[in-house]
Amino acid sequence: MDHDAGAVTIHVYSPPIEAIGHYEIVDGELHRTAGPPDEGSPASPRLLDALNSIGR
Repeated sequence: MDHDAGAVTIHVYSPPIEAIGHYEIVDGELHRTAGPPDEGSPASPRLLDALNSIGR
């Protein structure tokens, strides 16, 4: 997530989240990679580029 400088967000889940995932485009296909809930997701520049090109 991108936020303005100094922004604070609070996310509370019940039951606790046991895994998260991030998405990326690989060879033209959308792929999900699972990760632990206490680590941030890496950037997905190809996915962001694809989303930004929709509607142009």
